[in-house]
Amino acid sequence: MDLLPDDVLVQVMSLLSLPEVFQLRLVCSRFAALALHRDVWRLRGVGDASDLFDADPWSCRALRLAPCLDSVRVSLSASCPECHQLFTAPCAARSLTITAVGGEGALLAARLIAHQRGLGRLREIDIHLVSRVSSSNADREASKAHASTLFETLASTPGLRVLSIGGCDDYHVPAEPAGPVLASLRRLACQLTPAVPRVLDSLLAGHAATLREVSLSSYCFPSWSSSSSTALLLAGLPLLAVLKCPMLPGMDALVACASLRKVILLLDGNQAAPEEAVSSSVRGVVEAAAAFFRRAHQLRAVHVHGSSDLTNAVEVVSALASSGRSCVEALCIDNNLSQNSELMLALLGALQSLCTPGRSHNLRLCINVLWGAEAGRSLLAAATANPNPEPHVRVSEGPKCLDDHECLAYV
Repeated sequence: MDLLPDDVLVQVMSLLSLPEVFQLRLVCSRFAALALHRDVWRLRGVGDASDLFDADPWSCRALRLAPCLDSVRVSLSASCPECHQLFTAPCAARSLTITAVGGEGALLAARLIAHQRGLGRLREIDIHLVSRVSSSNADREASKAHASTLFETLASTPGLRVLSIGGCDDYHVPAEPAGPVLASLRRLACQLTPAVPRVLDSLLAGHAATLREVSLSSYCFPSWSSSSSTALLLAGLPLLAVLKCPMLPGMDALVACASLRKVILLLDGNQAAPEEAVSSSVRGVVEAAAAFFRRAHQLRAVHVHGSSDLTNAVEVVSALASSGRSCVEALCIDNNLSQNSELMLALLGALQSLCTPGRSHNLRLCINVLWGAEAGRSLLAAATANPNPEPHVRVSEGPKCLDDHECLAYV
């Protein structure tokens, strides 16, 4: 052991379990010092998916000892055992996963985020809000006040790259809109409920300059919102490249988002209740989505995640193909193994004019043609002659094309 350099020992210690690290640091003063090295901890997480921290003594010790951590998972509420190291230890985490139960949980979450914000390493937050059933108006107002504190803390956290919010309902709607936002988010995920549009719109507006990926999920379409404000804000994001969402009111406005390249449309949550089936508002949302796909020539990839009813999927894909100008290179239709032959035939008719080599240069050549060409052979010869270990060339399949016939590039 004495002959091993420090960096090798640090690498070994980074692979040990928490109890093993704590036992090893008692062996000698050299190990005790190396146990405090940031590389022992920077890729390590504490907290467990099953109990979400639950005042685990090893996790509390890690917070007290470690200079930094990759992730911390924790459940916060008035009744959960509390590890005070969460709010006092100088251990900087890159990612927080928080389940906040009730207003008290939201307040503790704000306290934890503020503490980590001060340590300067926080980049990702995944927070799920859980309501505590209460008939008291006082409890309800307290929850809203605590939620205001939480969202103001989130808004004022600098350098945040990823934010995911779930479970927000009437108990967690902030009493007032969040304060000034420091634009930094690149990825935003939010579970849509009737209570969330104001929070979501505030985040979209505040981080408009930096957002590249937005993921919205909903299981109560279309009652979560009748406003087109969310679609309008999405259309104004200058860097937005990937959007995952259900059909949105006013979705046709997204045509103006020139940077958008991939859309994942969630139709599982687009099943209106029977009394809403013929609603003009529902029909208007579907028509707005179809209008978007008809005119969105900037798209390169579309994934339609549908339910067993393919009606909306057919309308969307048909709209995508109807202009004859679609530049989509990848199209995935997931309909949960539906065997509705009539609707499938309607889809096949639309697919004939999508994802064709005539419209997409990337689809014109089999990859084996490139591999069999002179340039490919030259690359292989150079990699073989040069001892440089950086270039790697890997062929996972033999010389066959997608139809299992021998590739002409090898003939």
